[in-house]
Amino acid sequence: MQLNMIISKAKKYINYELLAVFLIFLGIAAIVLWPVAANPSNTTLNGGSDLYQTLWGLWWVPYSIFTLHTTPFFTNLLYYPIGANLVSQTMLPLAAIIAAPFQAFGTIFEYNVLLFLSFALSGLFMFVLAKHITKERYSAFIAGTVFAFSSFHMAHAFAGHLDVASIEFMPLFVYLIIRMRETQHWKYGVYAGITFLLLSFGAFIQYGIMAVQIFIALAIFYLITVDRKELVTKEMGISIAAMGITILLVGAYFILPIIHTTLSGVSYAQQNATAIDVLWSTPVLSYFMPSGYNNLFSSISNSYFSIFAAGPSERVAYVGYVALALAILGLFSHVGERKDKLLWSSIVLVSAILALGPYVQITASATSIPGLFYVYTFIPIFNLIREPGRFNLFVSMGMAILAAFGSISVLDFARKRYTDENKVMAVCGILALLIVLETAGIPVGATFINNSFVTPQIPKAYGEISKIPGNYSMLFLPTLPDYTQSMPMLYQGMEMYYQTIFKKPMINGYATRSNSTQAQAGLFIPISVAAAYLKSGYGLSYPTPLTYNASNTTMFWLGVYNTKFVTVLRSAYNDSQQLALGTYLSNMFGLPVYQDNTTMIFEVNQTRVQQVANQIVPYTVGTWVPGYTICASIGCNASYNNLWWGPNIRGVDIYTRTPRPNATVQFDAAGYGKSMQVFVYLNSFNAPVKTLTVGPATNSFTINMSLGAGINQMYFASQNATSTSGQLLPNYGIGNIIISQH
Repeated sequence: MQLNMIISKAKKYINYELLAVFLIFLGIAAIVLWPVAANPSNTTLNGGSDLYQTLWGLWWVPYSIFTLHTTPFFTNLLYYPIGANLVSQTMLPLAAIIAAPFQAFGTIFEYNVLLFLSFALSGLFMFVLAKHITKERYSAFIAGTVFAFSSFHMAHAFAGHLDVASIEFMPLFVYLIIRMRETQHWKYGVYAGITFLLLSFGAFIQYGIMAVQIFIALAIFYLITVDRKELVTKEMGISIAAMGITILLVGAYFILPIIHTTLSGVSYAQQNATAIDVLWSTPVLSYFMPSGYNNLFSSISNSYFSIFAAGPSERVAYVGYVALALAILGLFSHVGERKDKLLWSSIVLVSAILALGPYVQITASATSIPGLFYVYTFIPIFNLIREPGRFNLFVSMGMAILAAFGSISVLDFARKRYTDENKVMAVCGILALLIVLETAGIPVGATFINNSFVTPQIPKAYGEISKIPGNYSMLFLPTLPDYTQSMPMLYQGMEMYYQTIFKKPMINGYATRSNSTQAQAGLFIPISVAAAYLKSGYGLSYPTPLTYNASNTTMFWLGVYNTKFVTVLRSAYNDSQQLALGTYLSNMFGLPVYQDNTTMIFEVNQTRVQQVANQIVPYTVGTWVPGYTICASIGCNASYNNLWWGPNIRGVDIYTRTPRPNATVQFDAAGYGKSMQVFVYLNSFNAPVKTLTVGPATNSFTINMSLGAGINQMYFASQNATSTSGQLLPNYGIGNIIISQH
């Protein structure tokens, strides 16, 4: 009896229309992504490195908070021992906390829950917004379909950008701002503040910036179209204040780390170059060309794939001809408020122009025509959005509202022709079906399915490693990204996903807009650099100035980083490369302690590490440029092939446990096309320990010096090292450095 009463009371609070809309959109998403729906615990969209990075973030946030009892915005599990500030990381912290219970079924299952919710809720919330504007539920359903299954949404979902694909809260935010203006009740300010936090930290931090922009656009629109006496009121001020206070108080846990990081002056590798902005811009033709993410049109899109090739997920913007026709009909029909059409058509137009980037692109190449985004880049805070194509979110929203107006005209025509409302509903269903097929499609064909979906597997060995006690780190090969590939961080992302099982620090990682110093630890280890060159096809060699004790230098740094295991991801290397790397590591560490068709794991020989600690161990400091890079620009003079070139100062650190008063440093050097002076400093720039005259031909040099216990810093400086004229300083070549003890 009591249960029946509870159920009866609960029914009073259930909006069956909204529940039905939610379930319909969820069902459509299940059909559109049926390989995931059929196996949600193991299969998901093949988003490459970004997929694995997001999986790591969904694991890391609750693990840091509930297990480690620390902030999720910093970790030493990545880029060990330096660690990583994760303020700029795309890890959906609020969503990860809310969805944490789903980790009981696996991180992939949790990811897929959020993925399907992004479709179901984006359709639902756009339905709510469009129904409020059009006052018609069928047209609102069309709007929800256009928005939820837009090519923008599909592209970022398939690219593994779960944060960017979490678009559902933007139409809800706009709805709440509209309701706040209409009712001027503070509760809508609170709701809007919570939604803003869901946009910023449950989805994508850039969406918070975009929410501010849409708020400003709405404010300007209302100031123009509404009597200011009705708009500028005490109640409206209280509502806006309620929104701000909610954001600051409820969101303090997420906002304070951002403020702290900003004030501390931590810098990140930002994509600020105009050339990069152009890559992530939307060509004009991409609005009218079907996306390759829709396999129903992928064979057609291959003929013009060059339009998207630079960055498919950022450049896809196909609006769909059904939605476009409805939007045009809605814009010029007599249905609906003209001021609403003016608002949303303006949003579409301005957003589309911004998405074109700093220089307009018609196809794949930028023209000399400057775009609105070029001006946008000078606006503080707003210019943190460096991917112009992200503004297609607002294009999708505006098109959805305008298509809703257009669908009213179509449905009104259907009502005049058919008296049966079920037939009108069928017309609505046909329109929705055409929209979904045109922009989202349905996976068919083994090739498309195999390329677009993935079933990540974690080797069992990592579960065993998680049981080994102690504070130690792991080195993965490849350690460094390969920028010659379309997904340069793929293996770093996979390694992070494996870390969700073994939970030990790793020397490398993949952090969005990472601080440039984070990767230095991996660069110090000769084997990690050599493995990167091996993967790029240059063979297993050490592209460093040091030709002495390269293996010992690796051992030394593995000892410094307390590394217990070195792991090779087989899929990163071809068979001959695997053989070369496996043979080398076996000679250094002994046979692998574990290997299968995906992984080779070697245990670091601690006895060898201790032996190395008693020797002289040199390693490079800073960025040394491999000779073949410069060689290509100076005619590949054979005498320079083994040299490392660089303007100004280049350094080598030398570690020795005990003083070495009679150390010898031998090296080859050459001036860049002329004779020049090179100064050699040790531990101080007060005076050089040696001044050399280096000619244009390669010559060998020997220097005797006294090394103190610990780290000694030796630097090579060109003759104009102190120049302040801003001119390009001379280059010189240093190579084949050998450091020994008499």
